[in-house]
Amino acid sequence: MISDIVFNGISNAIKYTIRHVMEPIRYLPWVLFTGILFLVLEKAWRLTGHGKVTMTRKRRWILFFCIVYITAILILTFFSRTPGSRVGITIELFHTWGDTTLEHISFLGNIIVFIPFGILLPLMFPSLQKAHFCILEGFLFSVFLELMQFATARGYSQTDDIVTNTLGAGIGWCIYKLCRHVYERRQPRVTS
Repeated sequence: MISDIVFNGISNAIKYTIRHVMEPIRYLPWVLFTGILFLVLEKAWRLTGHGKVTMTRKRRWILFFCIVYITAILILTFFSRTPGSRVGITIELFHTWGDTTLEHISFLGNIIVFIPFGILLPLMFPSLQKAHFCILEGFLFSVFLELMQFATARGYSQTDDIVTNTLGAGIGWCIYKLCRHVYERRQPRVTS
């Protein structure tokens, strides 16, 4: 009896996780199309000779991934939902943590989805390499998303989403900083 309850709980959590991981994958062609369109337009711009500021290959790919990531976030938070389908605002902190494993997974998913934000932003914009700037941008972008969800009724506006998304951006920044530290330590030192 207890083993059946535990098994069903774990089984439901796995199914829920797979369903939520697979949902963004179905938008992958649109997301990749946006990124590829950027690369094509950027290449055409350079070939016409209009681009006075040249972009390194590394920076071009970072911008590609930024565009792909932001497109994925916008599709998931707006365009995958019917207008008017989700109306409401919740300001109670940790309300979305809930009581079930599925609610916990969803809560943690909001953190995970913003980790790339904290990695990509400082790579793209040197001025955002300081933690407080990067995390502030994560907070502001999350507030923007919540306000737009509220205005369009395409998602529930929740304080938790702002907190978890900001936390995700902070974790992403820590990963960025750790990787940068390891990279810099591996570089040969030039002595004069």
